[in-house]
Amino acid sequence: MKDVKFAFDKASVRTYDADGKLHVELTPISKANICVYYGKEIPCWEELGLIPDKAYRLLRDPEELRKAASSFNNQPLLNTHIAVSVLAPPKEAIIGSTGESAEFDGTYLKNSLVIWDVNSIIGVENKQQREISSSYRYRLDMTPGEYEGEPYDGVMRDIVCNHVAIVPSGRAGPDVFVYDSLPTGLKLMSKIQKLMALFKPHLANDADPEEMEKKVGEIIKDEDDDGKKNKVAEDELTEEEKKKLAEDEEQAEKDKLAKDEDDKNEKEKMANDSKLAMDSAIKGVEQRFAALRQAERDVRPVVGELACDTAEEVYRTALKQMGCADHASLPSAALQSVFKAYSRPAMANDSTSINHSSREAVKAYFEGK
Repeated sequence: MKDVKFAFDKASVRTYDADGKLHVELTPISKANICVYYGKEIPCWEELGLIPDKAYRLLRDPEELRKAASSFNNQPLLNTHIAVSVLAPPKEAIIGSTGESAEFDGTYLKNSLVIWDVNSIIGVENKQQREISSSYRYRLDMTPGEYEGEPYDGVMRDIVCNHVAIVPSGRAGPDVFVYDSLPTGLKLMSKIQKLMALFKPHLANDADPEEMEKKVGEIIKDEDDDGKKNKVAEDELTEEEKKKLAEDEEQAEKDKLAKDEDDKNEKEKMANDSKLAMDSAIKGVEQRFAALRQAERDVRPVVGELACDTAEEVYRTALKQMGCADHASLPSAALQSVFKAYSRPAMANDSTSINHSSREAVKAYFEGK
């Protein structure tokens, strides 16, 4: 891999707005390079005949990244990798967003970022969580080759971004990180300063922030002292009291395990509900598509081809072209029946009997209801 040096003496690209959100003007979010993936990490690995525990060297091809750049715009920024969908967005993990001007410079795919979660901002500032890892769909082309002198086993093609994450260590490498020299505005906050950031908006205008900060520090110290006292007190317990304490702790652990199991079951239920909702949505789309194709077949011999998005629109348009005065007011459920009754005399090109048939068809439909 080529050595990469960044000009850290330039003006900072990090800024903070009035609400404390961190804005990064431009930063690498992915890179054209070769990364190692185990077979089981690769989509459709079984269909491709890959070995689950074998390491494969895959290339993020520069041209594929260039074509995919726009898909990295306005994507959720997470503090971990969780697939994002509209049915079950990982709300607790979303900490910000990518910008809307992604660009590829031949090596790096770059974009702006905004981070609005204080813990993630601190992680970025103290460099504990600052490398960027993008998550995307792709089609694997298992054609081996060589890139910049390094061999690879396959190429990622047709890349489409799902989300971007800020993690302790990313696969693209340590040079794909939240780009900056020294930050401006908000600095790394200590535990006390972090608490103060929450308290200050609620302080009276005449309150002294430094005095409040001192009091918060005293509270934390008192808590630490209480913890030490509790430890001493525990050492002075009788055997019976220690036994009771151990039983309470054991029960608390059981309660926690039971709660964890309930949470797990609830998540599984939510996942199943999401799958059912997705299956239902897909079935609905398939049914609408089938109805549209049927409507097109029905009207084609009478009015020819119609470019419409729904079966209802097809029937209404056909009836309108055939001179049906009621085409706009007919209920959706009646359209196919009315059209079929209406179109029979239309084949004889008799406009008088067409209108008469239309009225009779509409009347018959409502009387049947």
